[in-house]
Order: sequence, then structure tokens, then C-alpha cells
Amino acid sequence: MIIPPHKLQEFNIINLDEDWKLGTVYLAYLSPKTPQQALKLIYHGTTMGVSENWVINTRRDLTKMGYIIKIDGENKNSLYKSDIVPVANYILSHQNSKIFTQKGVETLLKSLNIFLNSQWFRSFFNEESFFSPIMYSDMTVYGPYVNMYITSPSGLNQKMEIKNLSQRLSHLLYDIGYYSHNIRYDMFNTSLKRFNIHESDTELLEEITSLEDFDLILQNNKENIPSDRLILICSAIKKITKARYYGKAPLQLFKKLFQSGAGCFLPNDFVLMFRNLHRLADTKNFLDFGIVRKQMYNLSHSEDQKEIDPDCITHYLSGSRLGRDNL
Repeated sequence: MIIPPHKLQEFNIINLDEDWKLGTVYLAYLSPKTPQQALKLIYHGTTMGVSENWVINTRRDLTKMGYIIKIDGENKNSLYKSDIVPVANYILSHQNSKIFTQKGVETLLKSLNIFLNSQWFRSFFNEESFFSPIMYSDMTVYGPYVNMYITSPSGLNQKMEIKNLSQRLSHLLYDIGYYSHNIRYDMFNTSLKRFNIHESDTELLEEITSLEDFDLILQNNKENIPSDRLILICSAIKKITKARYYGKAPLQLFKKLFQSGAGCFLPNDFVLMFRNLHRLADTKNFLDFGIVRKQMYNLSHSEDQKEIDPDCITHYLSGSRLGRDNL
């Protein structure tokens, strides 16, 4: 069912920016969790001596509003997750209204919801992603994860407090879109066929809706990714972030895009929509892929191939050794 454009604001994550409690609890459940797991996430690893009533009451409020849904039949330790439709509505509210009248819009909207509901996308909001967030190569925290926790008034623990939920998700989606758009172009334009970066990926959209599982799309297409191109892109990123563009690469984001294949198999239709969103103010600019592309050319035409690192994706992008001296 297609939501009329004028109703996209009614069920939208932007409505949760009005109250930090709503934004915080919705974000905590974007990855499925029990109430105890959500409480542990919100209080950065502890559930002892914390105030839990507001978390319980806010989850109940969000459930009544439709933003959080129960996904099992258990009475105790029930599993809940945030409904992804308000995120989809936020994305759609930033698009030209013509998108709702174009051919194949039903397939586009259905496949978008399948992607947003995927394990791959929801994994950006699991416990590991909050406790060990994506980092830039200068050891600073990647924009969407910055200052998520504050020290409680007692000074005994940390508490998640999200006052700008929509802006954080918007920034993450923009970067996923920008980097995937360019990775997909560089992967397939030179290795398989001429690739129109502005064309609709009709076949891929139909495959997503047919399987109803974006994670399965990635699994089925892993063998179609030219690994040599990925290594070249990664090596180019490694080289330019070692000098002039030091600190601008969100390493683990690239790793998630490369290792899973998501950077190669996100439909153009999605990434073009994501690129209509906004990034957080006062954060690092995205890594310009025009510069990456020039470095790829230099590396591929160099007589010395030592700078093309075959272990770049598994080692460099893991972010385990950060800082200028360890690049």
C-alpha cells in the first residue's frame, strides 16, 4: 500500500525528535532486543542501580503509537523491535513527489522496506555498534555515533540520550548511499559492462521483492563481486587517508559495505534517494570518491604494485589499529 505523500509526516521518525526519551528507546530497539537487553544498551552495559521505569513506560508508549512492535509470543523476556516504516517515511518525505507516480513505484517502496528491515541494516544498531562504534582513521568517532551517551547525574553510569534521532539516521543513510553509489559504479562500470549511475536497477529491485530478503541477495551475489576491484578501491582509500585526507574515512563502514557486498548491490534507486538526505552539521566531510578514483588509476598503472594491499579489507578497515602511525 502506497502512503499518500502528505501523510508521510504522520508516522515518521522526525516526530520522535520532540522527546529524547522517544528517540532513545526507538533507537535502542532498531536491532531486536528484550527489554533487559535494551536497558543494558541504554545504560552502556549495566542494569544495576539504574532508572528503568522511564525506559519501560516509553517502550509502552511507542508500542501504542505503532513505532515498536512485539515479535514473539513470550510474556517474559519478550523480543521487540522498532518498526522500520517511520524510517522509510522519513526517506520518502525528502523525495520529489514525482517518485509516487513513476512506473514500478510499488516494487520500489516494497524493496526499500525489505532493505531497511534487513539484518545488514539493523546491525548498525546492535550492542557492538554502540559500544565499539565506527571510527575514522584518526581515532575519532564517526558522526552518527558521536556523543550518544552522557554521564548520569549520580556520576555512576552512562546513559544514552538521543535528541536528534532523525539527523543521525539521515547522516548514516546519506553516507551509505554516497559510498555505495560510487562503489557500485567502480565495481561494474569497468569490470562487467558500461554502467549508468543514474539508471533504475529494475531487475535488482524485482529480485529483492521476489526473495523478500536483502540479506539473501547479498549471500547469493557474493561470487559476482570482482575481489580485485574491491582490493584496489580499499588500497586507494588507505593511501589517501594516510596523508592529505587523513581521518576522513569511516573505516568500519567501508568494511561493512565491502565484506557483505552491500556496497555493490544496493540499487541505484535507493542510493539516489539516500543522497537527497542531509548529513549532520559540524562533522567531517565525506571522503570524495573523485579523489579515490584518481588514486585507483595511479595504483593500477604503477610499476610498483606493493601499495596494493591484498589484506586491506580484513586488516586496515577493521579499525583495530588506528592513527596516522599505524595506517
